[in-house]
Amino acid sequence: MKPNNPLMSPKSLPQDVELSYSSLEVLNQLKLILAHELFNNSAVLSNFLKYIVEETLAGNLKSLKEYTIGVNGLGKKADFNPQIDAIVRIHAGRLRRLLTEYYNGPGHQDRILIEVVKGSYVPVFSQRHTREDLPMILSPSLNEIRHITLSKVSVAILPFRNLCPNSDHQYFADALGEEFTRVFSTSQEFSVIGHHSTLKHAELHTDLHTMGLKLHAQYVITGTVMKDENHFRITVGLSETDLRTQLWSKVFEYKTKVGFLQVQDETIQDVYTSLGGPFGFIVRHNALTSKTISEDSIAFDAALYYYQFQTNFSFFNYAKTRKVLEVILQGNPQFSTALGMLSELYLWGHILGYPTVEEPVSTSLRLAHKAKNIDPLSKHANFSFLWASCYGKENDSIQHEIDQLLGQTPPATLDAARLGTLLVWAGHYDGAQALLEQAIKIHPHYPWSFDLALGLLYFKDGRYAEALEAIDRIGATDVYLVDLIKIVLLTKSGLPKEAKFYLTSLEDNYSFIASRLKAHLSNFLLGKELMEEILDGVREAREAIR
Repeated sequence: MKPNNPLMSPKSLPQDVELSYSSLEVLNQLKLILAHELFNNSAVLSNFLKYIVEETLAGNLKSLKEYTIGVNGLGKKADFNPQIDAIVRIHAGRLRRLLTEYYNGPGHQDRILIEVVKGSYVPVFSQRHTREDLPMILSPSLNEIRHITLSKVSVAILPFRNLCPNSDHQYFADALGEEFTRVFSTSQEFSVIGHHSTLKHAELHTDLHTMGLKLHAQYVITGTVMKDENHFRITVGLSETDLRTQLWSKVFEYKTKVGFLQVQDETIQDVYTSLGGPFGFIVRHNALTSKTISEDSIAFDAALYYYQFQTNFSFFNYAKTRKVLEVILQGNPQFSTALGMLSELYLWGHILGYPTVEEPVSTSLRLAHKAKNIDPLSKHANFSFLWASCYGKENDSIQHEIDQLLGQTPPATLDAARLGTLLVWAGHYDGAQALLEQAIKIHPHYPWSFDLALGLLYFKDGRYAEALEAIDRIGATDVYLVDLIKIVLLTKSGLPKEAKFYLTSLEDNYSFIASRLKAHLSNFLLGKELMEEILDGVREAREAIR
């Protein structure tokens, strides 16, 4: 069943939408997708995709909210309440999976890519690139070098307002604001305004917009403290200075018998988990509302490119992110964050069979070591150093170092889960599952590698349905490991016909890997038993399909 409404005319599209491809090409790609049986049999997902693509091309990005998509795209009634009805979020997940299936299969040679990144309903348009295009992508012009910025997202944490009777507990409100500032200052993605500066401006101004402008802050965190006989209530909000809008808020309730320090620590950890770090709300919001990545402009800073690379993974994003980081380091070779990110990127290139530098493991180790010397507290540097070390040290040594870092890392955080992925890659599985499951449960946005690691753990334990569910959540494209694991899981689940699709995809799209599968897997997985189980599964699939 095809969508009911005809596609909009490109004559109505704004000129500034056109990047290195035209709006007409995007619309033609949309027609191609909707005409395929994958979408032809789903009117709901076809209308969903058609609506968000047309609204984006028309420049109506702000209208792509759950309510408007539900009413205008999915035909819900005007009283539709997305807080109660999760239908838009559910169909968005289905749409992402169907687009991935389309581009991995029938659309694997389509030039224009239409993707819906996790955390947004705004589709991303890009061109498909091959390994032959890498020299072109990696050769920056002087104009592009001038456009790269090393700026960080600026955040101001205003003093928390004390709403307790008779100004009781003012000391607690003051301490809470100061501790928020300290914790957010540890994030390498933010430039946090000093607490004394925010205190001074809070005394002079009451308008949030004015204070944000005076402090040169893109985002402002505010909060209040209230207490009655039996309860503490703390509210925390995040606002964007330019648009004068509140983007996020949360209320915390505690019994009065809970100590002040516990209240403070639990509140701050919860807020930082939601807002901070490279996958938190602030960086994600900034990435999704900043200038669109195009062939002609790379005005994103390192943190935003890294976010795009990790959440919208593809060969093209790998190449573009590598290019940006290499150019940044030409101008600032002491930028520890970029060194750590590039070190990790070289390892992913090596593992996934992408063109990368000569001696990628030793080069990655050298970059990470340099970054650690510049900034011993750099999370990116420490993670990359440990990962690269996995391929050059005894496994027992790596296990010990990971355990030490886990002892210094709060549980259920993205940092802890990233260390959990290293345990899986290194063949030390104890504790990894809990780290990954807790982080995925708490964080709506996380690196695709978490699902890969969790899927491998479930596969190792014979939990094939759960493994397939985890692998199906991966929205990354151009990753042979996704096809590979699906081949094995579907075969083990007694579905050889379904496995045939992914086996064909592996052999057609990754023939250079399929012919040397064991060698490529050994670049990645150090657990020999798990690797042999995967290889046995592929052999079993080939025999079942004959």
